[in-house]
This record gives sequence, structure tokens and C-alpha cells, in this order.
Amino acid sequence: MTRTGRRKGGLLRMFFTVTVALLAIWFLWKVLGETGLKGVGSRLATADRLLLLLATVLTIARYLVVALRWEVLARHEAPVGFGQISPVLMAGNFLSLVTPAVRIAGPILRAYYLSRETGRPRARFYGTIVADQTSNFTIYAVVFAGAGMMVSTRGSLSLSWTLMASLMVALFGGLWIGYRMLQEVALGRPSLAARLLTSTFGQGAEGGWRTKFIAWWEHLLHSLSGAALAPAAWWPAMGLSCLAYALTVAPQVLAFRAVGVPISVTEVSFAIAGAGFAQVMLAAPGGAGITEASLVAVFMALGLDGESSAAGVILARLINYAVVAPWGGYCFFVLQRRYGRPDPAPQTASPPA
Repeated sequence: MTRTGRRKGGLLRMFFTVTVALLAIWFLWKVLGETGLKGVGSRLATADRLLLLLATVLTIARYLVVALRWEVLARHEAPVGFGQISPVLMAGNFLSLVTPAVRIAGPILRAYYLSRETGRPRARFYGTIVADQTSNFTIYAVVFAGAGMMVSTRGSLSLSWTLMASLMVALFGGLWIGYRMLQEVALGRPSLAARLLTSTFGQGAEGGWRTKFIAWWEHLLHSLSGAALAPAAWWPAMGLSCLAYALTVAPQVLAFRAVGVPISVTEVSFAIAGAGFAQVMLAAPGGAGITEASLVAVFMALGLDGESSAAGVILARLINYAVVAPWGGYCFFVLQRRYGRPDPAPQTASPPA
């Protein structure tokens, strides 16, 4: 891809993310305007401090579990241990927090710094990040379908069971196709993308962009296959994803209870899965403002009033930011001082053996 093409693509992505962010902010402002900032502020000011402390502890525990999940998946690529993985993860979370319009910023930083820590090609760590996000997305999709059926049964929201069942079939069908493709890569055969690129454009000159891209892509897939096809890595990672999801739901439930809003675990599970699932499927950026708007919209669809939805969501998100900002910020600046600013350009590497 030419530099001009990359610039145009970057401008289009920036336009899209800024548009989504502005719509999210407008939605939140509209909800707060209709409910009254004073009412939301009063609920936040009188929130139960003990429940907030417990929610904070659980939020910290969630990030430790997520770091352990990545360490389990990256162990065959980077046997550096949890103590080196967790700062890199938190630095990536901090960058994603302060650059919400650039969804890939956090993973780029994670792969860059772990590559610098180990000397391994950066693309190898993109593969472990893809495996990490796949295990996370799988749990979100399963919870979205299961909790969606439960809230429909209770009358909280009317959702089609056919849609939920179709989602599950599509999820497991996609995972099975991906599993079979990774098996081919693990056997030493070129990936489908590499074969298509070579058959369409030819092998290309040594050192050309096609050769570099194919080498980068094969490194990523070999690393992904090593993480996803190893039962000793994949199934523990799935178990940790379940625990991480539970530790995502619990602080949100506690935040609602802290402001006096009784809500079921099922409804919170569905709302978090639905908001996250929608952002992924629509390729919407995450981060401050957009995540809050998504969650408030889902909770209001479940029947909560605007003031209760806004108060509970904002409180839980403030706890999240209070954990990520100092912890991740410290890790980010320590790693930046040690290794310099991350270079987003793909790293050139020889094809995997």
C-alpha cells in the first residue's frame, strides 16, 4: 500500500472514530440533560464507600487476571513471567484510555515493548494478542447469547431466540474454521492469505512489500497457532477469560448497589456483553465516552431510568479509570524511558521456519 493510500485510510478511520465519539458524547449529554446533572451528582456523592472500595479491589484483580491470561498464551513466545507481562499490558491499557480514537494503539504498544523485552519479532506477539482477544470475545459472545435469552424470558427486553442461536452457531462455526486453518499453519503449510496474495500478485522481489507482509503475517499466524492449539495454554486462558468477565460484572453490580439501584447479575452481564459485542461488530472505537454511552443505552433498553443508568455506569467507569490511569501511566512512562517511543511500522523479519 502506498503512503498516500495509508494516509487516506487513516483520515477515513479518524473521521469515523471522531463521528462515533461525538455521537456518544451527544447521547450522554442528552441523557444527563433530561435526567438532571444534579440528581446524578447527588447519587455519586452519596454512594456507599465500602461498596466502592470493594469494586476497586475487584477491578484491580480483573487486570491481574487479564495479565495472567496473556502470560499463559504468550508463554511459548516469551517466557518472561507475569512480572514483565503485567506492566506491558497496563501500559497498553493506559494508551488505549488516552487515545480512544485509535483502537489498535494499545496492542501495538504491547507487542512493541514485549518484543524489546525479549528480542523476538513483534509479529509473534501480535499473534498472542489475537489469541488473547479471541478468548475474551468468545466469552462475551456466549454471555451475550445466554444472558439475552434469560432477560427475554424475564421480560426485561424482547430478543429473538433465533437470533441468539444463530449468533452461537456463527461463533462456533467461525472458531472451527479458524481452528482448521491454524492446523494447516502448524503443519508448516503457507496460510490461505499468503497463498492468495502470491497467486494474485506473484512472489514479488526479495525485500519488497509483499515479501515483508507475507513474512509478518506468517509469524503472526505461527504464534497464534502455538497459543490457540496448545491445550495447556488455550483452555486455561478460557477459564481466566470467564473469571475476568465475572470480575468485570461484579464492580458494575456493586456500583449500582452503591447508588441505590437494585439490578440483577443477569441484566448487568447482558449489558456489558451487549455493549462490548456491539462495539466489536461495528468496529467502533472504545474508550472514555463511547463505552459509557453504549452501556447507558443498553441499561435504559433493559428498563432502567436515565438517572439510574448514568449514575451506575459513570461510577463504575470512574473506578476503572482510577485504577488504569495511575497504574498504567506509571508503567507506560517507565517502559518509554527504557525503550523509547513505540514504532507502529511492522517489523521486518525472516519467514518462520
